[in-house]
Amino acid sequence: MQIDPSGNVWLTNNWQTVPLQSNPGGHELVVFVGLAAPVRAPLIGAPQRP
Repeated sequence: MQIDPSGNVWLTNNWQTVPLQSNPGGHELVVFVGLAAPVRAPLIGAPQRP
């Protein structure tokens, strides 16, 4: 899970119900637009409110 500076929440799905030996991970990406509050992405440390 990652929150971008606009407040969008990005999720990945790396799970498959029937994994293949050559590629056991999934290939899904989901974005929830405006679900979180906007944040200021710092170079060091935790995200902060703008």
